[in-house]
Amino acid sequence: MKIQYLLMGAFTWLLSLSALNAQSMGTDWDQEKEAFVVKQYEEFVERFNFDSDAVIVKWFQENYPGHELDRDMLLRSLFNLEDPEWDPSVVDQFIEQMIDEDDPVFIDFYDESWYAEVSCLFEYNRRQYPGSLILQSKKYGNNSSKWQIVTVVADFLPAGDAVPPDDLFSAVRNPERILSPVSHATDFAALHRAFKDLPNLPNYFSKDQWSPKLYVFLREMMNGSLCLETVKDVTYHLLQIDGWIVSLKYYNRNLPNSGILISNILRADPPKKEGYKRKRLNIK
Repeated sequence: MKIQYLLMGAFTWLLSLSALNAQSMGTDWDQEKEAFVVKQYEEFVERFNFDSDAVIVKWFQENYPGHELDRDMLLRSLFNLEDPEWDPSVVDQFIEQMIDEDDPVFIDFYDESWYAEVSCLFEYNRRQYPGSLILQSKKYGNNSSKWQIVTVVADFLPAGDAVPPDDLFSAVRNPERILSPVSHATDFAALHRAFKDLPNLPNYFSKDQWSPKLYVFLREMMNGSLCLETVKDVTYHLLQIDGWIVSLKYYNRNLPNSGILISNILRADPPKKEGYKRKRLNIK
């Protein structure tokens, strides 16, 4: 019942228009579905902000010039509508805050309050273990940004109170080696290259978030005992919206409602966000 309510008056209307167009004009339904898929995080941001240059907005204007697409509809289409557990009242309150006429809310790609939780498979001492890397989008230089590892979740590593040497970062050969700000577009495949770049390995970690576990991870990577096998999936955590935490995941399925979508929303004041970073993201 909840999911039907969430759909009502928004995404179902868009899809019914699309289906009608396919039947009456012979339009390829696969092309119609492809138009709705949120393929990249940047595209999610454009749709969330109701950017006039967003691909879906232009596509809708070209295909349905007699119908109006509003931000409420587009925001609802960004939820994972296959999840039957959404609370309609919470979703409505969230959307009402985003589209408030006097104080609308938009998200910023370059805001540092969003994180990528990268679930991985590691090989440590010739055995495979699951673990996670938490990366943050960080600004540096003149309006540039990069991804940096801020913490790890790796219970298989030994505990330790090791402190990194003072010259850890100054000893790198090329301080310009970074994780590109668009590394997320390839599900952080660049991590494989970064972890093989041993002379510059500290570059890919944040200087501000050092912990004993993070240094043990770096040390074991540098001495060859630890390596990254594969990236399994990525969850994004957006903490930049006042009063909310938003989680995103990629849903690969043969449906218009697929791609990068909202998997969860939580009400959260600043203290709760700090607690979320400590408990959920392991950022101390």
